[in-house]
Amino acid sequence: MRVWLILLVLITSSVVLTTNLRANEDSAVDHDSPKAQLDGSIDQEMKQLIERLSALLNDPANADQIRQYATQLHELQNQAYESRIARIEGSLAELRSQLKKRRDNSKQEIEQWIKQMIADQKTSPKDKGKSPEWKPNANPEIDDTLPAAVIAGNGWQRWMKQDYSSAYQHFLVALKKDPELTLARNGLGWSQFHLGMWDEAEIAFKKVLDAELDHGGAINGLGQAYLARGNTEEAIKWFRTGVDNQIEESGEKATVQMGLSAWFGLVQALDQQGDTDEAIDWAERWLQHDNNAMMQRLLEQLRRKQSQAD
Repeated sequence: MRVWLILLVLITSSVVLTTNLRANEDSAVDHDSPKAQLDGSIDQEMKQLIERLSALLNDPANADQIRQYATQLHELQNQAYESRIARIEGSLAELRSQLKKRRDNSKQEIEQWIKQMIADQKTSPKDKGKSPEWKPNANPEIDDTLPAAVIAGNGWQRWMKQDYSSAYQHFLVALKKDPELTLARNGLGWSQFHLGMWDEAEIAFKKVLDAELDHGGAINGLGQAYLARGNTEEAIKWFRTGVDNQIEESGEKATVQMGLSAWFGLVQALDQQGDTDEAIDWAERWLQHDNNAMMQRLLEQLRRKQSQAD
């Protein structure tokens, strides 16, 4: 009985291994390449062996045949692992190459970053009724042979450096490779937002929410996009949704400790709409858990408004 249990575990692990390898690596594979065709052959052999083993398990007389198939299946599992290791090593080599380029060009990247920040500051749109026209710079160097998730990760690195133009184009390339990659779609929305493309950002964030209904980043992004265009009513709705969702999931104190941006957006949107009392309530709730300097300044401004109104 113990032998059959071990064989059942072997069969189950083969199914799980095959499924996980396909799911984790599918987006990074050229399905017409010899390597991909070899992997497909291994998968097919494993499936056939699993079917043969399953048919023999109930008859102890088939012990020798079972052992032969189990040995073959084990070797195919090893080949599948070797294939996975080769792919990971290939991706690491690409990442090391990207890191070397980054280090070699660090001075130029820093200068470009500074120029971009200055340009963004000078051309910051003031019209809150519509998105200003924006044209991308020349395409940066983007290695589109990398997996979509890696390209999106590089886009986020540029976004955090406020190089929104380059980030935007990285996210576009990532989405061309994998249109369902939420990491890239959310990044696209935030890049568009900072480039003043508020209408386009709204579309991107809504697509994220079509895939993940409670995606906090996209909910906050929608609030920010509406607020930038002066639609405080919609902004408040989305900020409130983001804050309420996070409080329900994590509790109020933990939500404050994670520095939820939507909370700040809610206070600012309520202030712009003239709901000073509620804005004060939300600011005070935050400050019960964390003495954040920015929130403290917001509260002081709100209290001055309230006293002037009285």
